[in-house]
Amino acid sequence: MYQLLGDQVFDSEEIGKLIEDSTVFKLREDMSKRTKREDALAYKLSIGVKELNPDSKDFYNDENEIDEFMTLADELAKAELEKVNLEFTIKSHYAYSYDEVENEVLIIVAIMHVQNGRRKIQDVLKRLMSQV
Repeated sequence: MYQLLGDQVFDSEEIGKLIEDSTVFKLREDMSKRTKREDALAYKLSIGVKELNPDSKDFYNDENEIDEFMTLADELAKAELEKVNLEFTIKSHYAYSYDEVENEVLIIVAIMHVQNGRRKIQDVLKRLMSQV
């Protein structure tokens, strides 16, 4: 799906592959269509708990440990998404769930142009959170 960020047109699939290739995250789903906007890109990403903490177990059911992994995933997402060099964009993310089957933390990422992103990116992220 093609999205307009500022005066540039991006293919959301290509940007998704770029995120997957240049970061440690796996692309789960392209959610750009769910934003219901032509000026926003959105993705569901995941990262294995073993990548966040190599000494971790295969399964967690303690809420405090899961919250700690989500915090680590949020911090890592902030650093890793800087590697995706898209000019004049704002990126926002939120680690929202732990997948017990895959032992991964799930993260939603929204990307918008600076012009509209400062006002609307949090609304887009809230809309995406209501859909997952």
